[in-house]
Amino acid sequence: MVLIEEVNTISSKLKQQSRYHGSKESLLSKVDSIVCLSFLNVMNIISLAVPITMLTIGIVKRDKCPMEPRIPLFLIVTSAASIVWMTATLVLNFIKLCCVALLSNSIKTKVYIILGIIIFLFCSLTMCWMIVGCVWVFPKKSSVQFTDSTALSTYCDPLLYNFSFIILILQLVGFLLPYPPTQKQSETLDRISPKDFEY
Repeated sequence: MVLIEEVNTISSKLKQQSRYHGSKESLLSKVDSIVCLSFLNVMNIISLAVPITMLTIGIVKRDKCPMEPRIPLFLIVTSAASIVWMTATLVLNFIKLCCVALLSNSIKTKVYIILGIIIFLFCSLTMCWMIVGCVWVFPKKSSVQFTDSTALSTYCDPLLYNFSFIILILQLVGFLLPYPPTQKQSETLDRISPKDFEY
């Protein structure tokens, strides 16, 4: 409800400005971009709950997995990197939404470049640690047990291990989901047969 009121307020201000500055199309374009960036910011804030939960579980359960003591480290590092790039994305969207008119073009360019580099570096770090997490978590699935904490070679806290396992699955799906095969790739894959690989 608050978001709708905010959009209506912004829309009415833009309508007033459009009387003096431009056409109806430019007004609609501005409203669309404001609504889109606002929605992305809300979703980004909600999404921050996942890395904060990862960080909390990684810190609280850091000594609870003798079978693979690096699993909490995976949660801590991945969540910290995710928090940094998500926060940088929020700041970038906030600047685009609220401060564009206040900043000169050279300052905007510098800010966009710096935030873009931060987002790229920390997204890359998150991806690398996702691969490391896969190496540490998935091979242990067949041997992990959650009941006998004295069996150090096979015990891991159930919350820690299962949460890490699920997070990795979600990260892998999230990584692959934006890249479905195109129609041309699908047709190419359909034409490939096992005989193509015989010598």
